[in-house]
Amino acid sequence: MANVEVQYLAIYGMVDTPDSPSSVARFTKCKDPLIHKYEICNSARPWFESNNVFKYFMGLETGGYEITEDVAKKFIKPWRANWPKKR
Repeated sequence: MANVEVQYLAIYGMVDTPDSPSSVARFTKCKDPLIHKYEICNSARPWFESNNVFKYFMGLETGGYEITEDVAKKFIKPWRANWPKKR
């Protein structure tokens, strides 16, 4: 059985507040099946893959803070109204 691990980060810029990050990022990994995926979303754009996000998870970029899935969902919930509707 697959052991999928998902980590979440809140990404903050200079003008963001603790209750309102610029983006939320997630890193999904698994050994079987092999998964190694970085994704990000924000108030204007739903989840999309971005290998550029790895730098926050590796600590190479400041402004990314680990959060739980529940906190990520709390940040994302109001953003969904702005996301393009699925066709």
